[in-house]
Amino acid sequence: MAQLLRDNDYSSQTITLIKSDQLDLNGHHHNIGISEGKMFFEATVSCFRKVVSIVPVVIVCLPHNFPYYIDLIHNANIPHALITAGKYVLAFPITYHYINGIRHLAWDWATGFSMKATYNSGYFVMTLALLVTAVFVNFF
Repeated sequence: MAQLLRDNDYSSQTITLIKSDQLDLNGHHHNIGISEGKMFFEATVSCFRKVVSIVPVVIVCLPHNFPYYIDLIHNANIPHALITAGKYVLAFPITYHYINGIRHLAWDWATGFSMKATYNSGYFVMTLALLVTAVFVNFF
């Protein structure tokens, strides 16, 4: 949906077409920045982590034991790349949440509140989470 807005300068009667999802509460044009993107990413990871936490409950309720299902996956001839991708999908949200929790503990100690420190720690957490996930997937 689009909305027509008139410029505040009444001497020029130009009308601009702006997407309504890019408007803030005051009706001004708003570009989505890195903070909003990171918040969306964290919410998505949190939701995915909650869904993944159901997996152990489902495994306990299945009729056979755990080694049976591991053998079933090995015998299904699933490509190694697909299994590795699945491991990344399962391991990254947990790793990211754990490392970002340490970042929040630093905030509880009232450190790292400047914008530069916040962005730098965010990039560091993302990079470290990707590296730790790669170690978990490839070595365990």
